[in-house]
Parts: sequence; structure tokens; C-alpha cells
Amino acid sequence: MASSERERMETVERGDGYEILRAEDGLMAIQAESVPAHVFSEVLLHHGEDDWVMDPGLAHKMGMFAVIGDPNTISIRQAHMHRQAQADRPEKSADIHERLGFWFRHGDVGASSRAVAEALDFSTGARKEGPSLNHPYDAGDFLRCSKLLTLLPEARQAITDVLAPRSEHWGRLDENWEEISAVLETEMQGPDARAPETNALIRKVLEPRDLQERTAMRARS
Repeated sequence: MASSERERMETVERGDGYEILRAEDGLMAIQAESVPAHVFSEVLLHHGEDDWVMDPGLAHKMGMFAVIGDPNTISIRQAHMHRQAQADRPEKSADIHERLGFWFRHGDVGASSRAVAEALDFSTGARKEGPSLNHPYDAGDFLRCSKLLTLLPEARQAITDVLAPRSEHWGRLDENWEEISAVLETEMQGPDARAPETNALIRKVLEPRDLQERTAMRARS
């Protein structure tokens, strides 16, 4: 979160290792590394309303542990940050680390897409620690990875060079990446946003080889 925005937020409570803040638009934010569960109840009890919700994606973009507020205010804040992100979006020709920084601040960050970003950072030599190996389990995970590749097409090679040799699951996904991408793209244009065919294909790709072979033998018998 930009320091100027943090400076405009009012501190309403400080606890052991956490701080509760109020933004100008009324959203409540919790700044911490981790927070006891009872803190969320206290925020809602003393500062919130019955219809308030948490938004993990908005919290990530604001650099907070959690953000809580009424749905309308959250939607307005999301729209504002989306417009700001599009205005700041770097060109594909920009430096890799400039684009990575933008993605970490504004992208659709999940466990598997973060692993791809870390693999790319590792492949450039900027990251010394190896990447996490969280892989896509379903179409939603795969879509987040695909969005990353739109901004950072170099990350596709990092999947092959860095993730696939370290993880059997990533190896299988790497081998079938283009097929999964094609099925997902087709389904995204259809009426069912749950992408059942993509989910089924990913499950099949991730199945252990011996299970795939037994399934194929049963189908032939």
C-alpha cells in the first residue's frame, strides 16, 4: 500500500502485534503478520455492521492482513484500485522485475501463480531461494497463472526450466499446458464459468501415471 494512503488512515486500536486502522471511505483494515481470531469479531462488534464482509484480494492490494467493510464501499475501492492499476500497468517491453513488481502489487495472486512468479524471479538470478512448488489444482488456479503469463510471457519458460524439474505435478502440467490453456479459453467464452472440462482435464493430468494406466486398461477391457 502507498505510504501516503497509510498516512491518511486513522489508528483506532493497537494490540499485541497488530493495528486496526480506519480509511477515509470507512473501510477497516488490520495491519499485522498474524492476528488472533477474536480480533475480527471485535472489529465487527465495535466498528462494523451486520452486512460487512472481508475481502482478502483487496487486503493484498492494500498491503494489509485483512480489510473489512460494507460490500458497496469495497466494490468502489476495488474499482478505483483497478483503474489506478491499469493506468500504471507497464508495457510488455518493460524490465522483467518492473512487471513482476506490478503483478505482486496488483495481480490476481494465488499460491500457484506466486510459485510461477517466484520461478521467473529465480531464473533471472534475482531470487536466491528456490520457488515454492504450489501447483494449480483447478481452473481458477490455472487462470491466475495464465493472467500472469499475459503480463510476463517469459514465465512460461520458467515453468519448464525451474518448476517442472522440481515437481512431478508441475512436470505433468508443463507437458500439457497448451492443451489445458486451449480448453480453458474455449470454456471462458461459454456460459459455464466453472469450466468443468478444464477442471476434469487438470485432474486427469495430475493423476499418478499408474492410475492413468489402470483407468485406460479398464476402458479398453
